[in-house]
Amino acid sequence: MCSSDLEHGTGRIMAPFVRRQYGDELFEVMCEVKLLIDPNGILNPGVLMTRTGREHVESLKIPHRVEPEVDLCVECGYCEPSCPSKDLTLTPRQRIVLQREFERLEKSGDHKKVAKIRKDFSYDALDTCAVDGMCQTACPLGINTGELVQNLRRKKVTKFENHVWYLLAGNWRLGQTIFSSGLNLAHALPKKFAKGSFSLIRSIVGENRFPKFMPDLPRGGSPRGELNSAEPEVFYFPSCTNSIFASDGEGSEAAFTEIAQRVGIRIATFDDINNLCCGTPWKSKGLAQGQKKMQQKLEQTLSAFGNVAVPIVCDSSSCTEGLKSSMRTQGKILSITEYVANNLLDKLEIKRKIESITLHPTCSDFRSGSIKSLMVIADRISENVVLPQDWSCCGFAGDRGLFHPELTASATKKEAESVGQNPTVAYASTNRTCEIALTRATHRNYRHILELLAEATR
Repeated sequence: MCSSDLEHGTGRIMAPFVRRQYGDELFEVMCEVKLLIDPNGILNPGVLMTRTGREHVESLKIPHRVEPEVDLCVECGYCEPSCPSKDLTLTPRQRIVLQREFERLEKSGDHKKVAKIRKDFSYDALDTCAVDGMCQTACPLGINTGELVQNLRRKKVTKFENHVWYLLAGNWRLGQTIFSSGLNLAHALPKKFAKGSFSLIRSIVGENRFPKFMPDLPRGGSPRGELNSAEPEVFYFPSCTNSIFASDGEGSEAAFTEIAQRVGIRIATFDDINNLCCGTPWKSKGLAQGQKKMQQKLEQTLSAFGNVAVPIVCDSSSCTEGLKSSMRTQGKILSITEYVANNLLDKLEIKRKIESITLHPTCSDFRSGSIKSLMVIADRISENVVLPQDWSCCGFAGDRGLFHPELTASATKKEAESVGQNPTVAYASTNRTCEIALTRATHRNYRHILELLAEATR
């Protein structure tokens, strides 16, 4: 395929006029060359090289409408390199193409073929999609195929699942306790027994409703602390992922609290913080009722504080993105790295620099542009900061790494190889689940960048 056809679709339109432009002799030479490269005529048949002169009106590809989120897709493939599942199952373009093929087959009445393709569709297209939005950053039209996947997941969700997660949205403190206690129980059981138990439960309830046992599963975390300061200068929204998955170190919450105290910044959390979440778990799973419930709780909590003038900061980059989409407020929502880099870093004295640091920016860091803040903090506490050339979305995607660890293994393979070739003293990210994924992939201990900053200024 020539570049003009890839970008503009002109190859097929120009096909009837190529012979006229180059003459019979040169045209036949080009056809012979194409025949040598593609003897079976399977590579873009009729594009540019056609003998019928009618390819531009007879072999048109009709893109069937499937969902408004992706109907504008021209299948250029620019999204594919950024997709964490590209080497495991499908890319965003392939997910869209399959949906269009389903629509075409349904209209043609070929239900047998539809059933055959759908057999593997759920795993390939839905279960192993990280819904990270990285495809949107590469798409010339800004299409986020994750929105299509969320819609399709929503159609698959059972009434029972919707009800359970709706109840959890109403009492998220209980949800965090259940999940963290489950992790602690898994650690307490003999590994062979835990593995067998997990496998049995997965076979009963489904592999997308119960995690797969992995020996490196972290322990459960502790409830989020509730901070109350008079006239706070910043509202702190600690991520619930830190209360579900314990950190290997002190954790980002303790680190930020220490840093804030060191520079004399008054911080406070919202009332009943342990019952709040950014809403991303419900959104990514297609649980519309629970997502709406959590959004209502966020708005009610915020309205109790009036029009919040002070910034709201979150210590997880993905949760920051979730809060921005869930909270309809004029208050300023920032990732914690943005806030620290712009407001606190110059007030801190670096007492012990770290020899070298490897960073893993998250997909939310990339989408929000906060990689710069992450780099600023790292550069302040270390003379040697490494950003692997092959870094990409880790594919853990909140909990995908618990249900389908093969996704994270595939997504992190190149980055892990790069990290292994250039070892450093410390490893950092801005999201607890990304830390788990990279620790698993590289066998290095990834921690939140604020933990390293707290140590360097201690």
